[in-house]
Amino acid sequence: MTQLTKWPATVNGLISTALERGVNPADLLVELERELGPCPRPPAGYTLTKGKSELWIGDDIVNTGWILTPGWNFDTGHCINVWTVKDRDLTPQEALELGTALIQAAQAAGHRAGK
Repeated sequence: MTQLTKWPATVNGLISTALERGVNPADLLVELERELGPCPRPPAGYTLTKGKSELWIGDDIVNTGWILTPGWNFDTGHCINVWTVKDRDLTPQEALELGTALIQAAQAAGHRAGK
């Protein structure tokens, strides 16, 4: 389930929102915490991707046929990016390995089967 937040995702976002509202950024933080509760935080060990993206990423899970990158977005929460070198068919063994890696990545993000 996707959840959206009204919290600014970066310091620049906080400053922009504060300027739009004509308030001090520190005062805006206090107001947001009072209205929305604690600010969502990326998982421990995740780093913010470079550029203008607001995606935090964890360590890649690498296989010869694919790479999984666990991610966390401020607005939508956890995600798992699956990258392959080229569009190709997986062997049954590769499919099992990919399925296992996806389950492990989802469990590491705090999700359990049936939820």
